[in-house]
Amino acid sequence: MSDVAEAGDSITLLLEHDIDIARGNLIVADGAVPEPVTEFVATVTQVAEKPLRTGQRLLLKYGTSTTRVIVGTIDHLLDIDTLTEQAGASALQLNDIGLVNFRTAEPLAVDPYQPRGAVGALLIIDPADGATIAVGMVGDRRKAINALHHSRMMP
Repeated sequence: MSDVAEAGDSITLLLEHDIDIARGNLIVADGAVPEPVTEFVATVTQVAEKPLRTGQRLLLKYGTSTTRVIVGTIDHLLDIDTLTEQAGASALQLNDIGLVNFRTAEPLAVDPYQPRGAVGALLIIDPADGATIAVGMVGDRRKAINALHHSRMMP
């Protein structure tokens, strides 16, 4: 038996106290629990023909949680050709990438998406037919990537 696990390994975790946890629940270091929120921003890619519009009431799947969500403002769209941000959008069309504010019916302990991380990814689902409307990552991915790039360049 080894005390080390690698990606893809199945493990059993023995906890000191009886805690009701299940597959998909988040286990974090003591003091590192993300504060549950009902409003957050996400970088979203539109994957359906049906547009994602401000004010829409949809479902949000985050980890093993599914909750009702209202699409808030769309801060900007990313112009793929120029890599510039375009403000003033009220909807995302197929293949658009935008920074979107969401308001959930129930508090969620969301964590910003990290490359190779297990948290931060989400789905936006049409409650009428269960189709995925959009996919996303918690936080402003472009700013996070730029900050990471600049921190690597600093001495």
